[in-house]
Amino acid sequence: LLARSSGAEQRIPMGEVFYLQAEQKYVVIHALGGEALTDVPLRDIEEQHPTLLRIHRHTLINANRLEALERGDDGTTLARLRHCARRLPVSRRLVADIRQFLRGQSEP
Repeated sequence: LLARSSGAEQRIPMGEVFYLQAEQKYVVIHALGGEALTDVPLRDIEEQHPTLLRIHRHTLINANRLEALERGDDGTTLARLRHCARRLPVSRRLVADIRQFLRGQSEP
């Protein structure tokens, strides 16, 4: 992914990406090296990178980092990503799709 961080453009390898979140007119890329911005729409990024999985209207995750779905204190479903402290909310509409993906990942 091509992004901007500290005013300089940088390429972020997909393997380092945890998740991406749309915020107003930018997309924030959360990766091993920290956060970076891109002005490419989330939908375009999703189409270009099949390893990204939509979990919410404004959030894509790196499917290779998805470990599990957890139940939050308020009853919401949260995605747990490998090596990422933050739990991300999963849209009720997409929970079944994410569970199906996880089941497919665990098959031999």
